[in-house]
Amino acid sequence: MSRWFHPTAAIAASALVASLSLPMLVRAEPTVTHEALGVTFESPSGFSEVQALARDTVGIVYPSDLDPQMVIRFAEIERDPESWVQMSPQEMMGYAKYLFTGNNAPAQEYSQREFFGAPLTGEAQTQRTRNGYRYTELYLVPLAQSDRTLAIAFESDTRLPLQTVETAIKTVTQSLREQQKPRQKKQKPAAKQSYIERAKGF
Repeated sequence: MSRWFHPTAAIAASALVASLSLPMLVRAEPTVTHEALGVTFESPSGFSEVQALARDTVGIVYPSDLDPQMVIRFAEIERDPESWVQMSPQEMMGYAKYLFTGNNAPAQEYSQREFFGAPLTGEAQTQRTRNGYRYTELYLVPLAQSDRTLAIAFESDTRLPLQTVETAIKTVTQSLREQQKPRQKKQKPAAKQSYIERAKGF
């Protein structure tokens, strides 16, 4: 037996390799499920319930009981074929950005997130506020089951820890689901009445 081989060391090394090959168990943070504008999504705990927000939008805010440091905003855009065909993607984004966030400044940078399993490019901007700076990402998310597009904005105070913001955004984007349309029950045709039955109705 080679003097460099030790049975105990070999067993320990094998156990170490086996342990490294196993997936690490990560304790998942608790999440809350929300429903708005035909979609469902999850958020980390600490966010409010879905509520009406400014500029005809709805969404959730964090923290729920203090001055919000993060807002996740949803707005519905009807896809009118005539108007949308005439607009470029940049014009559509500018229209939604001004209508739902009140910002008409050009994009400072472009960001990419995954919605419904596919990458989607949006705009990112940092704006000065009364209390500091606000970072915003805006995406136009088309829905498959209707002629609608959702404008989804992630707005956060730059003093909020980056990890908190990233966790919230990823939780929402990865859990976003379009609600299934309920199937309409077909009405059975009315049974034909006999002459005598029709006569009884008079």
